[in-house]
Amino acid sequence: IILFIYLWGLIVRRREQEKSRLLLLRQEKESFEELNRTKLRFFTNVTHELLTPLTVISASISELRAGKGDMSSLYRIAEVNVAKLVRLLQQILEFRKVETDNIKLRVSYGDIGAFVNSTVEALRPLTLKQSMKLELKLPDERLTGYFDPDKLDKILYNLVSNATKYSGSDGTITISAGTPDNGRSVVIKISDTGQGIPKSKLTNLFKRFYDGDYREHNTTGTGIGLSLTKDLVELSHGTIE
Repeated sequence: IILFIYLWGLIVRRREQEKSRLLLLRQEKESFEELNRTKLRFFTNVTHELLTPLTVISASISELRAGKGDMSSLYRIAEVNVAKLVRLLQQILEFRKVETDNIKLRVSYGDIGAFVNSTVEALRPLTLKQSMKLELKLPDERLTGYFDPDKLDKILYNLVSNATKYSGSDGTITISAGTPDNGRSVVIKISDTGQGIPKSKLTNLFKRFYDGDYREHNTTGTGIGLSLTKDLVELSHGTIE
């Protein structure tokens, strides 16, 4: 009887081990398939993001070659879209650095307010096409401190670019900066007059490759912008919400 109980227990244990092994294999297969779908969606989105400015640049060159349209305006459109391409490629490279832990923080002391002002002015062309308003609110006193200009530039670009996608035509995007804790830190706020984000979607807001409601709003995105922004903010010993 003891031998029978021992053998039966051994058989049951092996069956459970085999079930666990099969379950693990199934989960690994599902994870692998989901990863492949995510990568495919990411590369598809990147392709769309690259094609849009390339199409605009191509159309501008065709107009210039045919001698049609305002030359200075067409040059400006081409320049803006070239800058958009460069920023997208830089963002993908920066994302790769984050993935491989090769990203470094290079801070220097400077005027944060002046830097935010110049960066926002450089981003103003993003809003001109849709007749949006871009407002900047800075305090009268200088905002100085240690920061990484390259990282702060990418953070501002991603947030302002994201705001333009959801503000709609004639919307208003507001950027403000201040020091609420006696100069120990700088808080930068970016808001827009769009529909806002449902509470149910907030938990996934900074999730990598998360598409959100891009398709619903007829916009495109790579799914890495806000995730990369969060990584860059935390690299700078800050928080984002």
